[in-house]
Amino acid sequence: MSEPALADELDVPATIDRVEKILLVDDSAVDLELSRIMLAKGGFSGEAVYASSIMEALSALERDRFDCVLLDYHLGADLAIEFIGDLRGAANDVHLPVIVASGLGDESKVIEAVRRGASDYIAKDRLTPVAIHNAVRHCLERARLARELDAKQATLERTNTELRARNQEVESFYHSVSHELKTPLTALREFCALVSDEVLGPVTEAQREALDVSIACCDQLNRMVNDLFDTARIETGKLSLNTRSINLEELVEQELRVLQPKADVAHVTLDADFDRPLPRVNCDPHRIAQVLFNLVGNGIKHSGPGSTIRVQLCTSDDRRSLRIRVSDQGCGIPSDQLEQVFDRLFQVEAAAISAHAGMGVGLYLCRQIVELHGGTITVDSTEGVGSCFSFTLPVA
Repeated sequence: MSEPALADELDVPATIDRVEKILLVDDSAVDLELSRIMLAKGGFSGEAVYASSIMEALSALERDRFDCVLLDYHLGADLAIEFIGDLRGAANDVHLPVIVASGLGDESKVIEAVRRGASDYIAKDRLTPVAIHNAVRHCLERARLARELDAKQATLERTNTELRARNQEVESFYHSVSHELKTPLTALREFCALVSDEVLGPVTEAQREALDVSIACCDQLNRMVNDLFDTARIETGKLSLNTRSINLEELVEQELRVLQPKADVAHVTLDADFDRPLPRVNCDPHRIAQVLFNLVGNGIKHSGPGSTIRVQLCTSDDRRSLRIRVSDQGCGIPSDQLEQVFDRLFQVEAAAISAHAGMGVGLYLCRQIVELHGGTITVDSTEGVGSCFSFTLPVA
């Protein structure tokens, strides 16, 4: 093989960065020497190691570390590109740059070499210092990027594993706390009710009022424990729905009656606005009542005396779903936290809200329950003006 013209070698940089050792694999001594000359003129000042067969190349890669391999397409009777994977395996480096060189620049050979895993392809009859310099430099850069990507992927996988472990810890905590609280809480409420009903003897009016407050607190704690239970069920995919066709107006009116005493204590007005006639909806009444209780209850908690909380029902524009809006005149939510209010354990960071902070699972449960029904839930809020939570349910 004749040595090619070197007309463009003046454009070659002085050195090839980060290259200390290259393995040249070729069964032609003349081609090996030519490759060494082209590398030297192309800016390579490191060590070039020769191998005349695949076995010699594998042994060299097992013994030492190489930055790059320049591999002849044919080695005697062997199709060398079939061993590219073996070469990388011997080097214990899946990203080891392997540049295939061939005496003929046949396009089919280029395609086959790349398909077999070659990093690049060079035709020997067009081998120049610039060509070999660019091939080595580009392959090294691609290998560097691939290794960085692998490292970041490994870091991401470790982080995901840690997050899954922590998530499992939180779920276990939910379940354990809920289970441990449920039994004594139920017993406490029942005994308070027995005393209040004078089953165990007469009580004074003042004692009855104290017992009623105790029972109300037990009911509140019971709802919080149930929320923890439901959160654990959602995280493990065990929360099921018992859906049926219902009149949502009746369910809303029922929940407002349940919450009226709480609103009276807070001096808050509850108002209902129904866009009649309304279609029936498919839902689990117990779960949607839970959503309404959370949304309206939050409105009462965060609204001042004299405020109004309005629950509106209307049909969507396509009449395929019913939209429920719960608006209040409370302290509102900071705009930079609106995206997070439905996240599990998230607490709004505002002085007016932190005084009434809960466990951070109420709105998370609302979103999960609504989405299990095939609906969506959103919030619009302005600090100092109020908030409006809106969710949809499919029409029966």
